[in-house]
Amino acid sequence: MLGWPHALAVADAHGVSAEEVSPSASSSLSGMPDFLAFCTPRIDAGEHPGDIDRLAMGAASVGHVLQTARDAGSTPRCRRRSWTFSGGARQPVTPTTA
Repeated sequence: MLGWPHALAVADAHGVSAEEVSPSASSSLSGMPDFLAFCTPRIDAGEHPGDIDRLAMGAASVGHVLQTARDAGSTPRCRRRSWTFSGGARQPVTPTTA
C-alpha cells in the first residue's frame, strides 16, 4: 500500500496529477486477484521455486525505487538509515554520509 503514495509523490514531482495516474494504477492492479489465486495454493503447499518473484529481486528494486525518488526530488529525506536497539526500543541512526 505504501507504493501508491510513493507513486503519487514521484508523479507530482514530474507535474502529473493523481487523477492522471489513477487509471493506469487501476489497470495494473486489476490483475492482482489472478496473481493471488495463482500464488496462494503454491504458498500453502510450501512451494517457493522463485520462478515468479524472488526476495533478491524485491531487495534489488528497493534501490531503484529510492534512486527514482531522489532523482525526482519527491523524498528529500530519503536516505539510508540503520537501526540500533536500546532498551528494547528501535532507535533510528542517520549516517553521517547519505
